[in-house]
Amino acid sequence: MQDQSVNEDLATTASNWRMAFGILVPADGSDCDDHEAALRLTRRRLLLHNRTAHHQLFEGPSFNAIAELTHEAGFQFVLIQQAGHVITDTECFSRGLAGISQLPFVIAGFFNGNTDLYNVIDEHCVLVNLVEWAQSGRPLLPSVGIEKLVAFPEAMRRSVLYCGALDSEAHSRAMRDLYGDVQYWKQKVWFVNTDHIFTRDTIDEFVGTIRQLIALPSGLMANQILHALSFDKDTKVVFYDRNPHALAFRKFLLERWDGKDYETAIRSWVDSQPSISRSINVEKLTEGAGDLYTCIGSREDFVVHWNKYRSLAHEFIVADLFASSARYVVDRIDPACLHTILWWSNIFHSLETHTYQSEAETSDLFYQWIRALRNRNNKLTIFGLDPEGKLCAGPIDRVVFSPFAAMYYRQAGDVDFS
Repeated sequence: MQDQSVNEDLATTASNWRMAFGILVPADGSDCDDHEAALRLTRRRLLLHNRTAHHQLFEGPSFNAIAELTHEAGFQFVLIQQAGHVITDTECFSRGLAGISQLPFVIAGFFNGNTDLYNVIDEHCVLVNLVEWAQSGRPLLPSVGIEKLVAFPEAMRRSVLYCGALDSEAHSRAMRDLYGDVQYWKQKVWFVNTDHIFTRDTIDEFVGTIRQLIALPSGLMANQILHALSFDKDTKVVFYDRNPHALAFRKFLLERWDGKDYETAIRSWVDSQPSISRSINVEKLTEGAGDLYTCIGSREDFVVHWNKYRSLAHEFIVADLFASSARYVVDRIDPACLHTILWWSNIFHSLETHTYQSEAETSDLFYQWIRALRNRNNKLTIFGLDPEGKLCAGPIDRVVFSPFAAMYYRQAGDVDFS
């Protein structure tokens, strides 16, 4: 299977055509033997080809349900795939779409060879012209009649793959790749965090000294925050992460590192962890490690900061913001403190998040997360991305849920942090 980590062709096509992406998630399951894994696989392939696709990705129980959602959102086309269907060569696929772009049609897809004129489209992958569909009275899809169909060029068949059957080689290969990614994501230790450089201007509303910092152990971001907003001997630091290895590394730094050579400290800790060292590319993960000092000053300045920081009280807790253990983080927030900072990085907006959870699921969890934080301490200061990638930096009561998130919002009820 060809793997192109980011391919501009599909992204450009989606932008030029005002095209959304849809994944069919029938209420009674699908013909795929491992439906959940197949759904994640299709999401991931779309996101790899177009990193902004989560803004254009809609899931629904039927073709018409997806068409209604995307038409309401203002798109002109929607490419709907069944869970387990992937586009392996976006350049070839985009060329094929360009070949039919000027043709009038309601639905386009691969013809399946049936003689029934209302059942000639392969339902694993179809393109719906939403303008024509609405003008035609919103007929039931994909059975719209041969006069409203256009066939994908046959050359496009080599650019797609359906991984539905468990006994197929395609499925086995795709699932191995997917589950490998899952395990890597769960145990990854983020030695370097470069999503944002934190300065005093990042949260200019904050006045005073940090009394409590609750943060991920990723990189040295916690130290950037403490340096920028100021701390003293009474400041308390709480680190949380779903991965115990990430917390163990931060403990190692606190207890044994002198603040002088971060790259060597990383290698030393990795060498002491045989259970995970084989899966860590130290060369790759230490890229940019030397730049972490610049936000605080020189390396000498950082050593002074580090020695002061090491004397602070620390707590380490295993918690997953996408599970009920998120309450452990909420419980650590002092409800009466006016100078608490909470950092969650890009947990709600990452390739992994948008692969393993739908937009609706992520929006639900973010809504519940913000609600729980407000209930705990409505004077809390926050720093992190929302599900759409927008930076939330400042007082918790200023978080605004976008119309896009509101459109997806539903009452989940299965995870509640309050």
